[in-house]
Amino acid sequence: MKAFQAGGVDYVSKPFQEQEVLARVWAHIHLKKLREELVYHNKQLEEIVTKQVEIITASQMATIFALAKLAESRDKGTGQHFERVRIFTKKLALQMREMGLYEDILTPSFIDNLYQAACLHDIGKVGVPDAILLKPGKVTPVEYEEIKKHSIYGADTLAEVLKYFPENQFLQMGVELARYHHEKWDGTGYPEGLVGKDIPLSARIIALADYYDALTSIRCYREAFSHEETIQMIYRESGRHFDPDVVKAFRLLDKEFKRIRQEIQD
Repeated sequence: MKAFQAGGVDYVSKPFQEQEVLARVWAHIHLKKLREELVYHNKQLEEIVTKQVEIITASQMATIFALAKLAESRDKGTGQHFERVRIFTKKLALQMREMGLYEDILTPSFIDNLYQAACLHDIGKVGVPDAILLKPGKVTPVEYEEIKKHSIYGADTLAEVLKYFPENQFLQMGVELARYHHEKWDGTGYPEGLVGKDIPLSARIIALADYYDALTSIRCYREAFSHEETIQMIYRESGRHFDPDVVKAFRLLDKEFKRIRQEIQD
């Protein structure tokens, strides 16, 4: 028994014959080689499967990114909007983590998903008529209600895709961002009028990033605001439009935002 506990796999009773011993030794050597080959081939198979999953995942993400880019291209005033917003969003999340805020939520995987999915926040614009989305003047109250529906359109579209990939964290984040990026800290946002921390953290972060980029960009109905004008508006909206913690992080990053805005032009 002690021999088996020490790793033995067989034994020969006395008296034994030399040929029997040799046969058993060669049999176990052969079995060992077969086990090693099995481990090797299993590892190869795992690598092939992993590679195929990566290819499929990359294809899925590329398709969704293309849809997001299509939505952005319909709004001719937005240019590189989603690229800047995803960078701003990641910067804010990293800064908040560095400040010790929401460390249990702002994990590396959460921040990576937030960065990747940020481009999906306005994907619902594909459902807004061009006559409203591209209107050069001020929209009417009725038209504004139609524009507001883009958050629902986007979230519902991504939710349909999520049904086929329920464990996909990228899509889960995309649904969250699309639906809630226009919610406001004080409850005056849309589509649900959520208040404070009832708004998902991801949406509270991207709300500021989206707002900064929108105001510093030219629109068909107005000129761009300067960086200085925009940051003052953001500071005033702390506790109203924006989570005060997100604004605290932004205060440490405003010069970085200005640099990125200048480097990535429309």
